[in-house]
Amino acid sequence: MAIRVLFIALLLFLSACNSSDDSPNGATEASTWVPAFTSEWAIASPEAAGFDRAAFESAYQQAGRTFGLTSMCVIRNNALIGESYYSDNERASLHHVRSVTKTVMAILIGIAIDRGILDDVDQPIGPFFAATVPDLAPEKAAITIRHLLTMTSGFSWDESSASGYNNWANSSNPIRYVLDRPLSHEPGSTFNYNSGAVHLLSVILTEATGQSTRSFAESNLFEPLGFRPVRWETLADGHHNGGAGLELRTLDMAKIGRLLMQSGTWGEIEIVPESWVRQMKTKTRDSHGSYGAFKDIDYGFLWWLGTGSGDDLQLAWGWGGQFIATFPDQDLIVVTTAKWNVGGDTAGSQEQANINLIIDYVRQALH
Repeated sequence: MAIRVLFIALLLFLSACNSSDDSPNGATEASTWVPAFTSEWAIASPEAAGFDRAAFESAYQQAGRTFGLTSMCVIRNNALIGESYYSDNERASLHHVRSVTKTVMAILIGIAIDRGILDDVDQPIGPFFAATVPDLAPEKAAITIRHLLTMTSGFSWDESSASGYNNWANSSNPIRYVLDRPLSHEPGSTFNYNSGAVHLLSVILTEATGQSTRSFAESNLFEPLGFRPVRWETLADGHHNGGAGLELRTLDMAKIGRLLMQSGTWGEIEIVPESWVRQMKTKTRDSHGSYGAFKDIDYGFLWWLGTGSGDDLQLAWGWGGQFIATFPDQDLIVVTTAKWNVGGDTAGSQEQANINLIIDYVRQALH
């Protein structure tokens, strides 16, 4: 016991000696990434996990200098290697994960299909809105769950600025706001990012299960993964926001990444079928763009696909720099959270900075 107390005192002393107020996040740099004990993850040193220690520490020093960053954790080989929090956040803090919610929705839809609650991805959406939108046009009723999962619903929609999202999310009837939009493309033909259309999946899930999306998620996903309390925004239509409404802890975000890297299993339990995770990471756009260090960008089922440092990389990607990054070939997960209530220019710069932090610093720290 005396040795342990002395060790903890030494760590605290070293932390104080290494602290700096130069960080834009109010972060200390050199020693704050060392994880505290947690029953949720094994803990390993960078060296044991295959990192160059100096490069790994450099990654966390860069994190401390990254504007808007509120947390970063690194998981490799199912062990927690690094964990840091900034701007008065801590392990228990809930973060607005924004469009990371979409990837969670894709998992929930896969669970519902596996359990026979929904037929399949080619099921038309019309019957789910017969009561709320009885006058829905036949061509809109024929839109399928697949179209919503792949951002190819065909609705005329512009979410290139924050106002495009906010006008929908703050509307008095978010369901009709989407379904009343004209079709600008044949469903299934054209990718067009649309949070409102993804929200329809939350409505469909509630209609199919007879319970709220959050209740379904808690019993079928959150509780099996051991999530701590979460928050999920409810819109004016009474449904949980399927496009951007979740608030999660950083370590719970990492569990989502781990579940997907383990092809839908958690321990000995299958949460979602391996075949569904395979569909989620099947490219649907045949696109090869780039965003900072994220290359060969494509899209699966509400999941960004591409490469980083030459490795396959999947991103659950939320406004402002909320990321769950999974490098399956390296058994590596990196989670970042950031200030979310920011304008478009700031959100874009934070996103690119966090992507580059993940790829150019954390991934590059591996031997």
